[in-house]
Amino acid sequence: MIVALLAALLSGVYGRVKESARQANCVSNLKQIGAAVLLYRTDYDGEGRYGDPYMMGLPTSQRPLSPSLLPWSIWRCPNEWHFDARVVPSKASYYTFIPSAPDTIPWKRFVDAASRFQDRTPLYFDPYHNERAGFFSPLTSKLGLAVTLSGATVRVFKKGDFTLIDWWIDEQGN
Repeated sequence: MIVALLAALLSGVYGRVKESARQANCVSNLKQIGAAVLLYRTDYDGEGRYGDPYMMGLPTSQRPLSPSLLPWSIWRCPNEWHFDARVVPSKASYYTFIPSAPDTIPWKRFVDAASRFQDRTPLYFDPYHNERAGFFSPLTSKLGLAVTLSGATVRVFKKGDFTLIDWWIDEQGN
């Protein structure tokens, strides 16, 4: 009886500790991605510029950053449940706001956001520390981890759609 009670108590603690370790792993990955982006921007004279991703010296995919600056393992969240079951294979599980093609709606949204938020503009984000149920529902509170243009990592927990760049900026514009 006592052993069963202890096992029940410890399993909940173990689950929380395991999830905290996974989040710490993702924050570390995102920091490394942010550092690589800063190096890339420096090489392409994009520092201090905001708006157009090319003008900002941003890579439009992960390929220029890997494997020369980052191993492919950095691009994968340990919590992503469908990584091995994708229809289109990819080495990355983190989402990006950096658009790959000009003259598209995502491109315009990114240019507008980067002009407004500047160094606070989120670049890559990890939404995989949430329950699968309600994952895309705007009515469900979600946890998101991201790296910004400055290389800072942010942690956001709120309702809404984390695939919209404005979700990552708080109501005061921070």
